[in-house]
Amino acid sequence: MRDMVIKGRYVDAGVSGERHPFAKLSWQKVRSIRKRFKEGETLAALAREFKVTPMAIKFIVVGKNWKEKNVP
Repeated sequence: MRDMVIKGRYVDAGVSGERHPFAKLSWQKVRSIRKRFKEGETLAALAREFKVTPMAIKFIVVGKNWKEKNVP
């Protein structure tokens, strides 16, 4: 455990969203993704632009990840 903490690999289970140290997105980007998907952009196009996987985009638009109740 000490080694993990020293190397910066420890993540508190209560940290989520843009406060998570490995987050690639912000709430602003997530809201933009949801809006643009509703307007007809594809998962693949959004994934390329935001440098995440299409599955990550899918989880965002269906509400599995980045739930609004976690907004700071």
